[in-house]
Amino acid sequence: MDYNFKEKILSLLFNRFNVISVAFLNSAELTLPDPLSTGVIIDIGDSTTKIVPICRGQVITNAQYCHDIAGNAIVIYLAKLLENRYKYKFNADIPGHGLEMARKIKEKFCYVAQNFIEERSEIIGQYVELPNGQLIIMDIERIQCPEILFQPNLIGRNQIKSLPCLIEKVINKCESIHHDELYTNIILTGGSSCFNGLKERIQKDLSILIPNRDIVVKSFPQRKSTWISTAIYDNKRYNWINKKEWRINHKKSKLTE
Repeated sequence: MDYNFKEKILSLLFNRFNVISVAFLNSAELTLPDPLSTGVIIDIGDSTTKIVPICRGQVITNAQYCHDIAGNAIVIYLAKLLENRYKYKFNADIPGHGLEMARKIKEKFCYVAQNFIEERSEIIGQYVELPNGQLIIMDIERIQCPEILFQPNLIGRNQIKSLPCLIEKVINKCESIHHDELYTNIILTGGSSCFNGLKERIQKDLSILIPNRDIVVKSFPQRKSTWISTAIYDNKRYNWINKKEWRINHKKSKLTE
């Protein structure tokens, strides 16, 4: 976040909302239950998937990785599959018929397969009623959509590696003395990390990729770890900017870090 953008945020919070003080933090740091611990944060949101390594409470910025295969890409892919199969158009101009409908279908019916090839022929179909009253069966689509996290080539993104491979790549960029701790504290967060089977699939694929490593992938109920950690952290460790200081001399406030 650059200086000018921070200034605009501070001006809005202090002058319009009368906030007393503000601290700018990396959300990945707040995902760790212990602010001074070591781990890898896998933040799968709506528009991006971020892999952020943290060592002794410090984000290793030159090792982190981000791409745009995340929740929205999964929704768009699901809509495309259903449109091709059932000739149904997710029309954003008609209330309830746009991508939001595809998003609801994704959240209710999709999950991550532990072995995509084997499970394709074993999947149990689920009936879904579309807004126009059409009844369709969701079968292969239930696992094919989130599979793009592991096989980006399904949507033509051949240049991007699978999520487990990217995790390994990120950890290898960190100092080797931290590798054991990083591999045993991989934490999933973000709304699009809530797929059933995702944690287990990452754990399984990493164990195959790196067979001689102890690997532990964790997740928290409802993926609210960032909010929980923010509430319990010691506020004294934050670099707070208070309203009085900013107004007196905001050009010299704590924005250079």
